[in-house]
Amino acid sequence: MKKILAVLLSLVMAFTFMMPAFAADDVVAEESSVTDSIGGVIDSAEDIRDSFENKDVEGVVNGLYTFAESLFNAIHDLIHTLSEMFDFGCPFCDEKAEPEAPEAPEVPEEPEETVNTITNKCELSGAAIAGGDYVVAEDIEAESFLVEQDVKVNMDLQGNKVSGSSLLVAGELAIGNGTVEVDGCGIDNIGNAVLSDIDMNAGNNGNYAAISRTGSYTEYNNVDIVSAGGGLGVVGGKTVFNSGSVAVNSTSTSDRYVIYVAGVGTELEINGGTFSFSKEYNQKRAYIYAAPGTVVVVNGGNFGPASSREGYTAGILGTGAVIIKGGTFGFNPSAWVAAGYVAVKDGSVWTVVEA
Repeated sequence: MKKILAVLLSLVMAFTFMMPAFAADDVVAEESSVTDSIGGVIDSAEDIRDSFENKDVEGVVNGLYTFAESLFNAIHDLIHTLSEMFDFGCPFCDEKAEPEAPEAPEVPEEPEETVNTITNKCELSGAAIAGGDYVVAEDIEAESFLVEQDVKVNMDLQGNKVSGSSLLVAGELAIGNGTVEVDGCGIDNIGNAVLSDIDMNAGNNGNYAAISRTGSYTEYNNVDIVSAGGGLGVVGGKTVFNSGSVAVNSTSTSDRYVIYVAGVGTELEINGGTFSFSKEYNQKRAYIYAAPGTVVVVNGGNFGPASSREGYTAGILGTGAVIIKGGTFGFNPSAWVAAGYVAVKDGSVWTVVEA
């Protein structure tokens, strides 16, 4: 055991003698960690010697553990100092490279929506059949336009005019920014149709300008309709007129309505717009005709004076439910004003407001 201690002390002394070589270098401070570590080795070796001489077996065992730890730290400090002086990696340091962050999985780019350009009547008919997103590059006189069931079409007219054929919708159609001109029904919808920023010149003695049928949903946003027949024919489904205008300029001597609503369960919601009929022609006119079983809710809009023709002076006809919650009228709408609202007269105009 004395021989072992002698060897260990020799190693410690070797480290001690090496210290002056480092003292001249800026890398090692006056009280370097190497010196401290070697001092710890010497102290633990002396503790072992004392325990051994005192026959303290437990002290010797504990001292050996402490000595081994101190020796390891001393060697580590020495080698680490050398690694910094001569620029090599310290083999004792547990300097594991930080694991690289896993690369984020590539998110596949969504394919860009293809917007096709329509330049002639064949492409227009084909677009309605195929579905997709389209822009119309010029005025087109169509031979046919049918959006079939389960087909969805988005069409930007870009200020151009589509004429010659009714827009027949069984699937879905969103159309905007242009003119629709037809001698007859401008749009006939049994599917889902949204019209925005459209000027529609349509209707004739036998047709309303725009028709919504059973099971359909139709929405008008800033749509101006001038009809040579009736205006809106809502004979099924639900229709929402948000803004725009409907003007009936029919020369027919038959009765014509700006808005005609029929079919049990049919709903019409009017949120705004201007509604009128020509005073130059036959006055068998009314703004709304609501057949039995229908519901018309008027939240806003501007309705002109009623007809002076006998039987049409009320402005609103039919036994369906017409519920008025807002708007201005050139006739007294009090018979249809909802509970909690009142029609206030100012000159020749009645305005419906909350009571």
